[in-house]
Amino acid sequence: PGGDTYRGGGFDNAHRDFFTVGKQYRVPGFLATSFSQAKATEFMRTQEAYDRQGILWTVHVDPAGEGDPSKRCRHVNLVQHSLVPGEQEYLFTAYSIFTVRAVTWGAGGAHHRIELDAATDNKSEAEGAEGRWATPAGSEALPLAPWY
Repeated sequence: PGGDTYRGGGFDNAHRDFFTVGKQYRVPGFLATSFSQAKATEFMRTQEAYDRQGILWTVHVDPAGEGDPSKRCRHVNLVQHSLVPGEQEYLFTAYSIFTVRAVTWGAGGAHHRIELDAATDNKSEAEGAEGRWATPAGSEALPLAPWY
């Protein structure tokens, strides 16, 4: 509902320059997110407890997919039986395409926040459409995220 899902964790600040607004990339592994922002924050706080820089990611999918199946993300699955109670896991497949929507680098111990838009379809055959959720031209040559 609403098209938002969340991921909390730690971040390696050496990769800050990669994440700029408008950057399109693929994630080279599975990307686990949660419909529960509270659960994602819990994962982030665990990393902060180990003195790692905290980060909260918000991943947006086309909210029109809630009522229109043709607008639903085609490379993600809802994991019904997670080992983490209350996780409500929304798992993106490896090499999913994302575009950076917004970045806020935390200062003075505050956590970072990155917002991403997920492409609706990872396939190069889907290239050519326009808009926030479209598969970008040349998608197979997109850079791979160094951190996720």
